[in-house]
Amino acid sequence: MYRFKVKVTSKGQMTLPAAFRRLAAVREGDTLDLIVDDEGHATLKKRSSIDDLVGSLRHLSGRLGRPLDKADIKGSVDEAMAEQEERSRAKRR
Repeated sequence: MYRFKVKVTSKGQMTLPAAFRRLAAVREGDTLDLIVDDEGHATLKKRSSIDDLVGSLRHLSGRLGRPLDKADIKGSVDEAMAEQEERSRAKRR
């Protein structure tokens, strides 16, 4: 088990220690889930890209007001891939 000390700022922000980021393979732009159980124990979990995709598809379904079809899903995947490519290119600049 690993333990990391994290300080919360007056704005509610915190910096994840470099050792934690390396261990959890967390990189700039990644999304994390903060999960708190009934006893108040918190778990920080890196969200997988498939979780991000499912979340974005739920949002799309709500926005469309109807169930998604294959064309909706393909369009959403294509858009996500284009955004990822743009982020990768921006990092190389």
